Amino acid sequence: MKKIIAGVFTLFLLLGFSSATYAYNYSFDFQSGDVSLHVAENCGLLSLTTINDVVVDFNYDAPTEDMLMEYTASVDMTLGFFGMFNYDLELNDLALGRFQSIDPTGFIGDGLSVLNHSGSAVVSGQFDAYTLTDATLDYNLTFTPDEAVANRYAINIAEFSLYDGNTSDLLCGVINDLNQSGESPIALQVPFTLPITLSGALDVQAAPVPVPAAVWLFGSGLFGLVGIKRKRKNG
Repeated sequence: MKKIIAGVFTLFLLLGFSSATYAYNYSFDFQSGDVSLHVAENCGLLSLTTINDVVVDFNYDAPTEDMLMEYTASVDMTLGFFGMFNYDLELNDLALGRFQSIDPTGFIGDGLSVLNHSGSAVVSGQFDAYTLTDATLDYNLTFTPDEAVANRYAINIAEFSLYDGNTSDLLCGVINDLNQSGESPIALQVPFTLPITLSGALDVQAAPVPVPAAVWLFGSGLFGLVGIKRKRKNG
């Protein structure tokens, strides 16, 4: 059931970069940060805001073309609750689903300037046994690069809210599964608000999805027909 927590968390991180393209690997090393996680009544809304800026060392590799990717993640993080106890997440090969390749360059900038991003988007995704369909994501994020440490950013989340679509069914399902599994560090009763301290590492890998053999056969057949037609015209 730890996969549920890590999958939700990682999916929301990726959704934060959903407007960009290109990348094979991402590395998030959380140095510090406190966030407030809120789930509204009937699970109709999930929102995340910062209490203290989240300081992250971020690195990635970018490919040269836009393509469909299969995303997996490895997690080695500690979530602190109320400053009283910690919950460790250690997972490998966590399946996140398929997305168009994601490039955070446009989001984090050149590493020299403060960037703010706000807006709204309709998002869908799948991780493990859970599917998010046509949900609305409202966001207002500020990325401040560290002047002394390369690729380190302080992230302020003024708004990061998910609602509409099947958000209510998804969140209620995740919360019920966590409570029944006995792996939740506390009993979750909707609505709730949790202060969470973040530290540790999150690594995301993106592998190109192979083109089905049938597509290659169709394409080669199509080119063959074009070639025959040209030969006939030339004849």
